[in-house]
Amino acid sequence: MSSKKANHSVEINATLSKLDALAAKRESWEVNYDASNQDLYGLLAECIETYDSIKAKPSERAVLASIKAVLVAKGLKIQSHTTVLCLIVRYVFGIKTSKRIDSYHRALTIALKSNVTKDTFAQWVIDFGGIEEVVLEKGVDPEAEEKKEFLQEEKEEVKDMFSNMLNDPDPFIF
Repeated sequence: MSSKKANHSVEINATLSKLDALAAKRESWEVNYDASNQDLYGLLAECIETYDSIKAKPSERAVLASIKAVLVAKGLKIQSHTTVLCLIVRYVFGIKTSKRIDSYHRALTIALKSNVTKDTFAQWVIDFGGIEEVVLEKGVDPEAEEKKEFLQEEKEEVKDMFSNMLNDPDPFIF
């Protein structure tokens, strides 16, 4: 076996072991539900750490292929465009909680875009008021928000123009 394949194999095994450990922690968290959500935030922070350990590494493709193979073996359908982060969240949180998985995935994606680290994730979520608040408040793309505001202003201008036309139709007669 080449040293490159051996390194990939080591990284695959380490990543799958880490994900299995996180999935076991998740099962324990679900059984001993912690109302403060500290354990949940810790699990999600570890998902960020796992993501960082996979992303942009020479073994990334091999690791992702292995994660996909395990998820498929567990009965989960994986699409070709499923993101690394989504694969991690699905692995850790299982297949029966798709709405929750979507919220966790979205919150982690927003956290990564906001440069939140494993160490700052829990406090960042607490400052927002929880996972759902992160998703609701930060889930809007700034460009989409600007476009929405622009369209609202344009809509108001058109309304004003039609209102003026109805109130004083003479200037528009040719």
